[in-house]
Amino acid sequence: MSELVQGNAEVLVRAGMLDVVIPVIDSYERGEACPTDDVVAEIDVRLQRIIDREPRDRLDYLEALAARIGLRWRGNETKGEQEDLAAQLGATPEDYAAAKRIGGIYRDMGLR
Repeated sequence: MSELVQGNAEVLVRAGMLDVVIPVIDSYERGEACPTDDVVAEIDVRLQRIIDREPRDRLDYLEALAARIGLRWRGNETKGEQEDLAAQLGATPEDYAAAKRIGGIYRDMGLR
């Protein structure tokens, strides 16, 4: 299993997504391609739940912003693209950067 799949599989398993992740992990172990639509759909549902929660403080706001960014993110973005997306989301560039850091920390730790 590639390092990329292995690292993401661990995060997805920690997130309680074992039922949608197992078929993907099994396919990679067998060297076969497997659609990941169910995994992506479950991630989108979980991000939407974070967005729908009423923020109680700045950290909740940044977490919701990170989830909104996660639903729109399609790869590396230029500085200008980041500023445009921040404006579309009604966020300052500073809040956008802070939310991206929070999202990265959660992803690296396998939290939430």
